[in-house]
Amino acid sequence: MFNIKNLGFKSIDEAMIYLHRVLLAIPVESCLYERDREKIERICRRFLWNIPAEFHILRVNSRALLFHWRVLAAMLCLGDENQGFSWRGVVPVKDLGRVHLSRGWSLS
Repeated sequence: MFNIKNLGFKSIDEAMIYLHRVLLAIPVESCLYERDREKIERICRRFLWNIPAEFHILRVNSRALLFHWRVLAAMLCLGDENQGFSWRGVVPVKDLGRVHLSRGWSLS
């Protein structure tokens, strides 16, 4: 899973251990829609992971939730070197304009 390695984790399990120690910036009332739950359960079955009785997005309780868009976005918000992530090959948001222009793109 390339996102895990780009964030500096060696494995999905290492990411899960880290996420149990931090609180993600996800609204408390967030939950999975039924169609999302079905997809997450399918991921669990595919990789032979345990399917919890209820998936908790705020406190990630399944490896499969690492594929959910809300969890991925919250993990990217944690991407501060002071918090242990070592960003590799990721362009900071403030430098995106320069990257786009260097590739011949226009900001307008």
